[in-house]
Amino acid sequence: MWQRTSKQTPRREPPGKLPANPAKTALIEVERRQQNRGGCSLWDGNNIKKGEVVFLPHYPAGDTKEQHELDRHQLIAESKKKDSTAIKDLMCGTFAHGRQDVISLQMSIEDIKDRWPVLFDVSQVSAEFQRITTLNLEPKFMSMLDFYSPKQLSMFQGEKGAVGERHRAKMSILLQSGIPIQRK
Repeated sequence: MWQRTSKQTPRREPPGKLPANPAKTALIEVERRQQNRGGCSLWDGNNIKKGEVVFLPHYPAGDTKEQHELDRHQLIAESKKKDSTAIKDLMCGTFAHGRQDVISLQMSIEDIKDRWPVLFDVSQVSAEFQRITTLNLEPKFMSMLDFYSPKQLSMFQGEKGAVGERHRAKMSILLQSGIPIQRK
């Protein structure tokens, strides 16, 4: 098996000529598609991590950023009144603006909390998760909790020393209750 040493560099073909090897041709074609006419890469260099969603919708037709900003201020006023139907409608209407803030501006959590306080409400977290992933958050969370719980329980039971003793004491109480719960 051929391995490249640190001193060897991959050979680049001239810009107009494609190599005879189809794998190299595909690689060069992908590299060309990643470059725009100015020579700058279209990708900003950030790698998408597992579970990260970079969904950036456009503003609805006829809506402007200024209009969405006014709706955001109205949303903050409605959050003080605790009117859930108005909050829900405004959050649906300002979804594109909120995603632009979160992804494009890459604000800190404190800034997002200042600009979008309603987003940190339990019902709105679930609604936002469903808007982005089209999945219900609570059933998905509970199914993953059911999936990983046995592994975590066995890991806690295997602990040694004083920490293991504390875990085993708490685990025995949990296992003695023995309430079987089935989630769908």
